[in-house]
Amino acid sequence: MGFFDSMFGDGGGGGDDFTQQDLSGKNLAGRNFQGKEITQCEFKRTVLTNAVFVKANVTQCDFSGADLRGTRWDGAEVTQCNFAGAMCDGMVTAGASFSQCENLPPWLYGKFDDIDDDQQKWQVAGWKLQQLQQLAPDGSVKERRDDDKIWFSGTYGGRPFRILVDITWGTFELEMKARTQRGDLVVHFDREAQPKPPGQRDDVWDNDASSSELQFFIAPGIYIEDSADELERQKMMFWGEMPRWFAQFMPGANATRVRVDNGNQLEISFKDDILAGDLTYRVKNALDFSSALAQACGG
Repeated sequence: MGFFDSMFGDGGGGGDDFTQQDLSGKNLAGRNFQGKEITQCEFKRTVLTNAVFVKANVTQCDFSGADLRGTRWDGAEVTQCNFAGAMCDGMVTAGASFSQCENLPPWLYGKFDDIDDDQQKWQVAGWKLQQLQQLAPDGSVKERRDDDKIWFSGTYGGRPFRILVDITWGTFELEMKARTQRGDLVVHFDREAQPKPPGQRDDVWDNDASSSELQFFIAPGIYIEDSADELERQKMMFWGEMPRWFAQFMPGANATRVRVDNGNQLEISFKDDILAGDLTYRVKNALDFSSALAQACGG
């Protein structure tokens, strides 16, 4: 039995844990690290295709240039590791945690706020936004780091738009230029929202019923909220297929707010960050909805 065979056993996960081992350049394809404690090891340029790291604790290891294609990391805890130049296609990471790691492929992060390094946040946001050129080939990514802003701007269906990302949390907004003519409109979506009891006021010290905000529900969880006069005006904007559009779009997109700024633009805010699901698909749906809404509002 060779040295590596004795370390890894017969592939069933037996053998010792690993501390300060230099395994650089080795061919460890298909090896089983399941449940191992792996600390301060070197895997530089190591071939690890289809290796198993299920439920392993991997700390301060260097995977620079390693071939990690097809590896399984289900439930693994990976901390302070370097993945610079590693080939990561096909990695399975369900339930895995990658904390304080460097040079991870963007898609390995579960949530944007899991990214600890500010520079990595800019890189991940830029990478995701760049994919939107599939929708707007004329578009480009722009950033203004002094203001913590990064966005993709382009045109869709002849209308200028941009996707603006909050660099702290990774949430985003869509803005589309449109010459609307039906006045301001703000529509909210909250899955837990319920109609207020008749006569309820937001402020118990407010005796002016005309200034108290009222609600009008278009569909479950989807509503407008304003003073009585403004509410009546906004209700008049919902005609034809518009209520159905909102009911179909906002829950599926997890859009928390749609705003029509009279004479200027449309704005949509989303609850999920840019790493949740397929961003290109989500943005396309939002652009289609925004275009239809702009047309219905006279833009």
